[in-house]
Amino acid sequence: MAPHPADGNEPDNVSANTAALLAEVEALRRRVAALEERPPGGAPKQLSEPSAKRRPYRKVVAWVATGAMLAMLAGGVMAYAADSLIIGPDGATIVAKSINFGNRLGALLTLWNPDYVIGIQGSTLYQRSGKNFAWYKGGQHTDTELDPGGGSKMMSLTDGNLDVAGTATMTGLNLTGTATMTGLDVAGPASITGLKIPGNNALEFGAGLTKEISAGQIAYQKHSGNALDIVGAGATAPERKISMWAEGGATLNGSLNVTGVVDGNLKVVYQRDDEPQAIRQKPLWRYHMSLTAARYAGRTKTIPKEILTALCGTADGCEVRLGMTRWDNANKTQTASAVNRFYYSPADGHWRTNWPRDTEGVIGDGSTTHAMSAWDTCFFTDGTYENYQDKSDKGTGMQLLVWNKNNDPARTCELTIIP
Repeated sequence: MAPHPADGNEPDNVSANTAALLAEVEALRRRVAALEERPPGGAPKQLSEPSAKRRPYRKVVAWVATGAMLAMLAGGVMAYAADSLIIGPDGATIVAKSINFGNRLGALLTLWNPDYVIGIQGSTLYQRSGKNFAWYKGGQHTDTELDPGGGSKMMSLTDGNLDVAGTATMTGLNLTGTATMTGLDVAGPASITGLKIPGNNALEFGAGLTKEISAGQIAYQKHSGNALDIVGAGATAPERKISMWAEGGATLNGSLNVTGVVDGNLKVVYQRDDEPQAIRQKPLWRYHMSLTAARYAGRTKTIPKEILTALCGTADGCEVRLGMTRWDNANKTQTASAVNRFYYSPADGHWRTNWPRDTEGVIGDGSTTHAMSAWDTCFFTDGTYENYQDKSDKGTGMQLLVWNKNNDPARTCELTIIP
């Protein structure tokens, strides 16, 4: 047969000796016929060619050709259409309803060991190793099925496009260029150099889990209409949360608008003598208690020690605001108030207010001491009261007392502690 160029760059040699090519094809036809007639396990049928020219038997690949094909070979036709390409005696078949070899036929069929390679030089090359196939550039093809016997399948595209109409599942994906996909399911690691999500489509984390429909999404103006939207994780909208770890700090360039509760700490720089500055924290939150005379007249409610420790237990203390409202009737909505500075020592329970009140006491010492009052109606004290009776200091924290001897049920005491 004609030489089989390695990469298609060498000149074709099909028309060099047509008679020799036909003789080679005829010898091939006779060899295939002998293989088909041989009984299983029997010796190969002797051919009429001289034994000196016989080649050692090898498992071969045959293209089942007709007289029309031979005529095309003789006439130099450069294209062929077939319904099937049969590979070897094992029956593996590539079904191709249309195969176009282009304008260069080259060596039409190269007989190699079918366990490795079947080659068609020109614009299409099939390479086989076992039941794996690789398709290297070229040719027109439709409805092509590789290895219908159910073995492993492999396709490599040197150039051109790959269209997958169904689902593509990959254990690893490495994209260095532009990829546009309607659906992608990657079971393993994926390395993507450039990823673009067009429009306001969302990148969704936790897809497939039971969650609120928008939870886990990052999208451009999808929900807000004017911002990059990041939606937290959660089964319902009220449960959605975002956690961030930034031990080295975080920087926000711009203003911060918070519509919910801010629960955090404020950095406070402390300087003592010539010692290095110390960085401590105070809460960004405050504490408020509101008691009505209708429910708490003549008795107290405790401000827990942990609140006093967090808000007032540092060297700069806290501010205590004590207000009284509706002291004559329900229409007195204005608040009469007093403000004091309060210092609390968590180590031993000592507390003290600033001048001019200048009052001090100890939580849990068994002696009731009032830290401050508003018109002898609302008291910030360390003693406990029940039914207007002093039950002494029980050591459970500071107290708010409502005194209502005038029997005004709408009277209300407001206590605010600010760090």
